[in-house]
This record gives sequence, structure tokens and C-alpha cells, in this order.
Amino acid sequence: MRAVHAVLAALTLACCPPALPVRAVCLHTSRDVQAQTRATEVVGKVLAMSVWPEPGGLAGGHFAVMAVYKGAKTLKQMLHISGTDLFNISDKRVNVTGFRNDNSGDGHRACGASLTVGTYFVLFADVADGRLVAKEGQGALVEWTDDNERSVWRGLGWGDWSDWSACNVSCNTGLQFRQRRCLKCGQGHNKELRKCNDFPCNGAMELVAPGDNVRTVGGNLEGLHRGLSLPSRTSFPDTFSLIVSLRVLPKVDFGTVFHLSSTAGPTKTVILEVSGPDLLRVSVNTQQSNRSVLIAAVLADGVTHQLGLGFQDDEVIAYMDCRWVTTETLMENSFAPSPEYDTDVFEESLTADLIQLIVVPDSTAVSDQCTVFRIAELDSELIKPKIRDKSHRGGNDLGNDEVQSKRLSKHFKLV
Repeated sequence: MRAVHAVLAALTLACCPPALPVRAVCLHTSRDVQAQTRATEVVGKVLAMSVWPEPGGLAGGHFAVMAVYKGAKTLKQMLHISGTDLFNISDKRVNVTGFRNDNSGDGHRACGASLTVGTYFVLFADVADGRLVAKEGQGALVEWTDDNERSVWRGLGWGDWSDWSACNVSCNTGLQFRQRRCLKCGQGHNKELRKCNDFPCNGAMELVAPGDNVRTVGGNLEGLHRGLSLPSRTSFPDTFSLIVSLRVLPKVDFGTVFHLSSTAGPTKTVILEVSGPDLLRVSVNTQQSNRSVLIAAVLADGVTHQLGLGFQDDEVIAYMDCRWVTTETLMENSFAPSPEYDTDVFEESLTADLIQLIVVPDSTAVSDQCTVFRIAELDSELIKPKIRDKSHRGGNDLGNDEVQSKRLSKHFKLV
């Protein structure tokens, strides 16, 4: 769906480019965003589709609604949407008037990213005479980022999301869940789910399953001087994907996460390393060659990540947390360790918890590890923080996955 919106935005830009350099009024800090959220009737994530001039040095915009953080009921009434779902309003279009225009000449100081077609924003709007009007004061919009979305939810009284749970199946489409606590919430939802491992089971090998509690230190299994290996007498397929859910403890920015070796010829080993604060190295070693690629991604931060690596010919396709990161060509390994580090001590200090590791004989399966599309739900049992166990701090304790799947799978077609 997001790809469709992006294509539509590109087409809109090609035929009707925005004529005005409309900009967001300053929202300097997370507290500014939180305060604006509390003071606004309708807050949502939108995709800018077009911009036009209005009288009095103002401007208007046409937006595709991607998600609604606040004012879903109001928006549904305005758009004449039926049904009771207040948390999943998307693929709707709205017009918003009253944006300040940099060309207005009234001395109004503007800052932030330009309101351009094809860009995602957090929109702040009030309702006047049955129309959406840009929120004045501190600002009507700010460019959408994960941090800004987090600030919006905090402004609505919600805590941070837990990590996603492990996928409840290894293939043939499962579900993942996450939850958050109500601190002083009014509107919003406290549970989300998404599809995961949406690829066929044919030939898939689950080497690490949820509950196995596999930990690696310096790339080897904890307490053992060896890495992971494929099942007995098994070699890597010609093309394959590594589907990994893992948590790297945030102690160091360099070191080996794991080695994975075949147990039949031709011998091959795949190595995943953290090579800096925001850099990974993936190596494929055989008796004939030692080749690597560098991938820009943050892994060693103590958060559970979904990492997909697809191997086809000389290419590696990388996905992180359901989004494509890069496609790189394997090159002869020329990345020597820096002399300023003691590699032996260094690798021993990198610790990783593997939650799930699957080898799939299809390099394109990396795009099906999980989806950015999420279904939201309000679970009233979770909005009792003073009655329930106060020691709860989030994490992956999302209840019985089987029960959850039966109750919530109506939102998806599970194959």
C-alpha cells in the first residue's frame, strides 16, 4: 500500500509540481511536538499529494491519510466513513487549508522541511466550519520520523512500544505482536500486529526457534568454540535467504555476531559482523574465496531487530525491520581489522541473542520476513496499569500467541 501511495505521489508531482515553498513552523523539540499534539483536534501521518495558493498569503494541501493518531472519530464523521474501527483509517484523502506561506511577507518565521509532494508528514489540524484547518501557534506539520511519531504518542499519554514478539510460525505466514502501556492516555491503541514469515515452507530450515535461547559470544555459541551449522550433510542452496530475529547487546560497536557453516560440500560459511556504530559486514567464505559487503544499519543497540539477507549469485539483498536497505555486490574481502583494536578481546565482548534463524531456498524471501503494514487494536485489559503488576516493563510478554492468532487473524488472510 505504501508503494502505491509513493507511485501516486510521483505521478502527481510529475503532472502538478508544487508551486509554493510552504514550510512547517518551528517545532524544535520532542516537547514541542507533544504539546502541539495535546492542543490539536486531529493529528495524523499523511502523504503530501499537492499544494496550492490561497488568499491572504496562505496555502492549502491535498493529503493521503496513512494513519490517525488523534481525532479518528472526528475524521470519520467528516469523511462519512462507517464502521467502528478508529485505529486503522488509511487510504483516504483530505484537503487542509490555512498553511502559512513563506512568500506571505508578514514576517512570520518559518523553518523545517518544505511541504513537498511525495513527502510524509505528521499533520496537526483543527476543524472549522466542517473543514480541516492547519494548526497555527507552534506549527501545522512536521516531517514524519520514528522519533516524531514517538513524541506524538507520548503527548497522547502512551509509553514506548515493546519489541515485536517472535513470529509464531517459521513459514507459511504467521503473526507478530507488540504492545505498550497507557500512562495517561485518552485516544489511541495499545496493541499492534503484522504478518511475518510470509514465504512457503518448501525447503525452509529453522535453525533457531523462539524459546531455544541461543546466545553467541564473539560469533560462537556461548560456552562452545564453534558457530552455528546447517543440519547434517546439508549445503547452502544456490540462492537463499537468511531470516534472522536477533538482539545484540549494546556494549561495543565491533565484533562478530555469528558464523553459519554448511556441513556438506562445497564448504561455505556466512559471517555476520558489526563493523561500527551504524555498519554491518556480511562475509561469504569458501575454500576458493573470501568475499564481503558492507551494509549501513544499526544493530548493536539492545533492541530486537528483524534482519533479512538474500544471497543470489554475487549479490546480497539486505532488509532491516521490514524495509529494504540495500543490494550490494560481494567483493573480495579487503576489510582488514583496525590496528587500534585488540580483535580477540574485542570479539569476546560482543554478545548476541538469536531469537529466530531460518534458511529459505529463495533469495527474495527477505521481503516477506515481515511487513510495515500494521493492524491496531485497543485491548482494555492492558489499560489497567495501577491494578496489574506494576513491575511490568514491556518486553515480549504478549500473551498466548495461539489465542492471539485465532482472535486477530480475521484482519489478515493467512495462507
